Amino acid sequence: MNHDSNGAKPTRRTFIYTAGAVAAGTVLSQGKAFAKTPVGANDRINIGIIGCGGRGSYHAKELAALRDQGEAIELIAACDAYRPRMDALAKQYKMKQFWDHRELLANKHVDVVCIATPDHIHAPQAVDAVRAGKDVYCEKPFTHWRQIDLTKAASDEIGKSDRVFQLGTQGLSDPAWHQMAKLVKEGLIGQPIHAECGYFRVGDWGERGMKIDDPNAKPGKDLNWEAFLGDAPKRDFDVSRYFRWRMYEDYSGGPVTDLFPHSLTPAVFMLGVGVPSQAVGIGGIYRYPDREVPDTFNMMLDYDGKLMLSVLGTQGNNYAGPAGDAPRCAVGTAR
Repeated sequence: MNHDSNGAKPTRRTFIYTAGAVAAGTVLSQGKAFAKTPVGANDRINIGIIGCGGRGSYHAKELAALRDQGEAIELIAACDAYRPRMDALAKQYKMKQFWDHRELLANKHVDVVCIATPDHIHAPQAVDAVRAGKDVYCEKPFTHWRQIDLTKAASDEIGKSDRVFQLGTQGLSDPAWHQMAKLVKEGLIGQPIHAECGYFRVGDWGERGMKIDDPNAKPGKDLNWEAFLGDAPKRDFDVSRYFRWRMYEDYSGGPVTDLFPHSLTPAVFMLGVGVPSQAVGIGGIYRYPDREVPDTFNMMLDYDGKLMLSVLGTQGNNYAGPAGDAPRCAVGTAR
């Protein structure tokens, strides 16, 4: 169950006037409106789920728990490019189904949408949502690594709207990071010149472990392959690509965009820095074959020659090698 920063159970008032209640493991952020649609004491906030897989299902579960505690919210709409997945979630929470996200956004009763689709589809759907007058919670990352121009354009489009938008860097909801940022700003540690963070995981279950609902699934009335591809390179349908998309460069950045934000974002926030002036990265597939994204990656970020931030990580944290060699990574923390 989610709590606010003081440890109290969330109330309808804190839900309406704060952001982030839908994120996994989050606490309610302070001082931001969740829905800009005028909300009276007896009004309900109607929510649509776009993407009914693992993350979308978790959003629905958390929101339903808040609703059952008395929050003035309701789950009313679901959308997914794989109909069996959408059908199951919609029936569980008695939501109306929409095969196309634009049809869901056209529903005047939807106030807020939670976007939990593959990375490369986030920004186009978020832009469509704010244009339709909906407030948005969107899973990170905001865009795929090849969508630099789209990142800027979508950011500008959302920024000029009057809608609330929150990206799922929910770890920043922890007030500890805000307190630490305050102490750094006040000079408690002096002038920072080097910082280091990392993400070390045992296993690639976040990619290879993604559920394949039906190994015999094919495009058609129950699976919209073109909607999944979006602006990604056009390819013939492949079951693994569709259900385990985080393994492939066309749709994912691997641990750099999936895992690193959990440790990098708090570090960037505490240090008060923005975009680095230089960035260097190196990595590869050292442990898990048959995937396109790296399982081990390290970055060095330089901020105008005044601060260096290192980001280290591997998913092979306990790997001993095929002949029982010494572990390739002897030190680390598995989250």
